[in-house]
Amino acid sequence: MPRISAILPKVNIYPHARPSRCPYCGCGMLHKHGEVQKRVKDIQMDEVAAVRYRCVGYGRAFTHYPQGVDRNGCSVGTKPSL
Repeated sequence: MPRISAILPKVNIYPHARPSRCPYCGCGMLHKHGEVQKRVKDIQMDEVAAVRYRCVGYGRAFTHYPQGVDRNGCSVGTKPSL
């Protein structure tokens, strides 16, 4: 009988590093704008911390997720393939 093995990606609970630049304009001045718990679709954990930042130069806010989690709330290895 064939053996099936799966390599699960590492999902962090909290973002380890602050983003260095705004993803929209590249400005390096960011203001921490809040922190929320986000539910994720993962077999290892139920939720992670996501940090909101606001760009001082551009004025737009964005969410910084931990490594291994995308903006749809899925861990990188659990996206269904169609």
